[in-house]
Amino acid sequence: MSVYAPMLGALWRLLEEKGRNPEDYIPRYNYHPDHGAADIHRLGFEEFIQLHNRVANEVQEPALGLQLGACVHPSHFGAMGYAFLASSSLRTAFYRSQRFLRMVHGRLVARIDEAPGHMRLAWDINAPVPFPHHFAESRLAAALTMGRMNFGKELRPLEVTLSRKTPEDPTPWERFFGCPVRFGGNDDCITFAEKDVKRVLTASNRELVRLHEEAVERHLRSMDRSGLVYRARAMLVQELPTGRVTEEALAERLNTTQRTLQRRLRDEGETFRSLLTRVRKDLAQHYVREPDYRITEIAFLLGFSDTSAFSRAYRDWFGESPTMTRSAQRN
Repeated sequence: MSVYAPMLGALWRLLEEKGRNPEDYIPRYNYHPDHGAADIHRLGFEEFIQLHNRVANEVQEPALGLQLGACVHPSHFGAMGYAFLASSSLRTAFYRSQRFLRMVHGRLVARIDEAPGHMRLAWDINAPVPFPHHFAESRLAAALTMGRMNFGKELRPLEVTLSRKTPEDPTPWERFFGCPVRFGGNDDCITFAEKDVKRVLTASNRELVRLHEEAVERHLRSMDRSGLVYRARAMLVQELPTGRVTEEALAERLNTTQRTLQRRLRDEGETFRSLLTRVRKDLAQHYVREPDYRITEIAFLLGFSDTSAFSRAYRDWFGESPTMTRSAQRN
């Protein structure tokens, strides 16, 4: 199993902050901030963990996981990072993250549990090699760091549970998370108040999704803005990265019933399925021609379950794979 190489970006930034040369630890063929999209690849999970272990042994920081989490940047997660910051709520952002991780990181799974009053985010790491405790807590710290980019620095969890033993001085953890921290738990999880994860966000980080917004605008610009099809397309584009686009959900977003939606789409010569396919096809054609998007990211943005499903659909639409389209474009 492999992981997305830019996830080493936080490790790179941390080493720079510590006054160390990241290239002494991270081989250039694995990751470098100057790599373009065409140079970015994946690396084995075991190698990924070994790099973390090496840095941990060299740096010797008790709160290394917190420092790593504070170094994350949306670019380290590709399209998922952009989609996270463009989300209308933290709840939507966390579900998008869960789906993206399921697609591209088989050994790192985000588990979300909701109950009245709170949402709980935990990490399940199915690793064939032991992983350092700082790695698990860095994922929670990263979730909070990304959440604060959306919500604001005032975002505070209700509680954090860590599986590691209680450190000699727990103050750095309590200060970073801004809430009670329980050590020696059965898993690593962070709990947020329901009112916080459902609060509508102002999307102050829209610049980070500029390429996506341009594609959407180009897709909608030529359409009649007064019709239901235009509104439905706009809603579909917003919801595709969640991977949970249904006719029922679309009707709810449009403040109408499912039966009324079906009838009005039929009046305009469409069905939900044909509209969804048309939106995906039009956006796919644009994304594949943009070198800034990797195939995995395109599959994510268009709401496919994995890259294989996207590639099959693309071949049905255009008679060739997305990789073939890109190769022809380069030539």
